[in-house]
Amino acid sequence: MTEATATKTEAEKKEKGPAPVLRAVERDATTGEYTTTAVLWAAKEGAKVDLTGIVNGQRVAGFVNHQKDGGKAFISLSKEVEDGKFDRFGTGNAINAHKDGSTCHFDTVVFNVGGKAIFARATNAMSAELHEKLGFTSPRTPRPARPEPASEAHHEDEPEAAAAPRG
Repeated sequence: MTEATATKTEAEKKEKGPAPVLRAVERDATTGEYTTTAVLWAAKEGAKVDLTGIVNGQRVAGFVNHQKDGGKAFISLSKEVEDGKFDRFGTGNAINAHKDGSTCHFDTVVFNVGGKAIFARATNAMSAELHEKLGFTSPRTPRPARPEPASEAHHEDEPEAAAAPRG
């Protein structure tokens, strides 16, 4: 990568704005197409909110709160109903363990919005400070690489099975 290319890439990133810190997608069972259901960004430093974004098409603000006993953190999502007035829209919690004992990667927040679970995955743009503030108890762990989808060209190049001899 040349210096000019690197500079252009940085300029393009600035033009697009900050990267989201949480993202959720949902796959349509009929068509197989993916739809983004949640995109959240870290709020600017000094803001009264912790997250801003869009969930199910609704602009939301996210506030990190703690249970009264001083324990576990949770996220309150609020939607703006009037200029400066907000109503509760949903809640969220960091996933720090799985009931079935499977590996936890400390990168998913589950939101309850209108009785529906939305699983939002942390992006690489999330800072360690925000990760901890959202209630994760351990640093993120890498997920295994996804297998690459087989290309059509690969299938065309494979030799066809030899016809069984007639006897």
